[in-house]
Amino acid sequence: MIYMTQREANRTIAAVERSYAIVQELGTRGEYGVSELAEAMGIPKSTVYKHLATLEAAGYVRKRNRKYRLS
Repeated sequence: MIYMTQREANRTIAAVERSYAIVQELGTRGEYGVSELAEAMGIPKSTVYKHLATLEAAGYVRKRNRKYRLS
C-alpha cells in the first residue's frame, strides 16, 4: 500500500499507483493468474488484465501458462 499526504495524493496518477501495487503484489507472491490477482487486490479482473498487458508490453512482467510474474 502506498501512503502519502493529501498534498502528495493530489499530484499523483491513480493508474500508475495501481500498476505499482500490482508489481508489488507480484513481488510478494511470485505469480498470479488474472482472477487470483484481482481477488487478492479487490479490483475488477478487467482492470488487472489491462494493467498486466501494459506491464507485459513494457517488459516488467512475463506471462507463462496463464500466470504472470515479474520479469
